[in-house]
Amino acid sequence: MAASRPHSFADKVNPGHTAVLAIDLQRDFFAPGGVIELMGDDPAPLRAMLPRLNAFLAAARKLARLTVFTKQAYAPELRSPVVEEHQARCGMKRPYHREDEDFYGVEPAPGDIILPKNRYSAFVGTPLDMMLRANRVTTLVLTGVATNVCVESTARQAYMLDYYVVVIRDLTGGVNEEAHQASLQNIDRYFGQVVDAAELLAAWQTD
Repeated sequence: MAASRPHSFADKVNPGHTAVLAIDLQRDFFAPGGVIELMGDDPAPLRAMLPRLNAFLAAARKLARLTVFTKQAYAPELRSPVVEEHQARCGMKRPYHREDEDFYGVEPAPGDIILPKNRYSAFVGTPLDMMLRANRVTTLVLTGVATNVCVESTARQAYMLDYYVVVIRDLTGGVNEEAHQASLQNIDRYFGQVVDAAELLAAWQTD
């Protein structure tokens, strides 16, 4: 990717070359009885984030080059023996219910892109990289869940594909707060930049 080096944070997140990813905002990760509860954590803090995220996405749609909603797919035919073994060993295996993939507390708007994915990273087995390059996107702003799983997996691969990565601290959530903070620290040190939503919105307003 022929991306020039930005001179400032505002330059890096210029909406003309920035895409916003809303990662896996679906029932299984937010609703009572979903996989977060199944593994012993509380999804209530994730639900509390949704009003802030909705407000941010409303602003982002007016500015960003693309707004992409990823959706984790669980269809049995997409589960390899590796996935089956891992989920069984870690207590994540449960019956397949299609409604677990439904968006929860947030809905894509007309013009938003819905991108099903079958692995943690939004790049694996999807046309995301081609889509971004076709639209001359050089910077990805990541929101959604879980910070320490799908968000970080996507951030790692984006960085290695030479995208600038910005993760929104208060618009992402981990399976628990400890995992969230550890993942943010790791991303900020090795794969991208972690900021608050207010900092990004301020940069867009001065663009």
